[in-house]
Amino acid sequence: MENIDANFILKPFRTRIWIKAKPEDIMLGWTQSSLVTKWFVNQCEFLQNGLATPDARPGGSYKWTWLDGSVDESNILEVEPTRIVYGWYHNQGQIEVTATPDSDGTLLELTQSMSSMMEPQEILKAQYGCRIGWTFFLTNLKSIIEGGIDLREHNPNRSDVVNI
Repeated sequence: MENIDANFILKPFRTRIWIKAKPEDIMLGWTQSSLVTKWFVNQCEFLQNGLATPDARPGGSYKWTWLDGSVDESNILEVEPTRIVYGWYHNQGQIEVTATPDSDGTLLELTQSMSSMMEPQEILKAQYGCRIGWTFFLTNLKSIIEGGIDLREHNPNRSDVVNI
């Protein structure tokens, strides 16, 4: 096996998945609070000027709560019909999600970058953990859209599983 440069994981990463659905329909799963909870987090709040909204809006913010009680709160930077950009990891990083038509479905691409102001060890921890997490959650989004099956763990007493 080749040696892997540790700096590789400190750089932004991209992960992609093909989903049999229209780009606009897939993006609703990222921008509608009632749909974000069907495949990703246990609770989703989108806020604009401190007031709850049903959807993600540029200049607003979000609060996501996972089943284990973990919370992330960050800013929503851009929202378009087939693209969303938001802060991540308490605004220490950024996520860009794009949905591009491809054959009879959509190629969904997620790019994550972390602030160079973070310590390398913290970036490493965030990039490694998030890459595993995003792989699972994008697979779950595909599963929900194409087959209606939620792959997440729903027992809050189970810990150290990737699908919580």
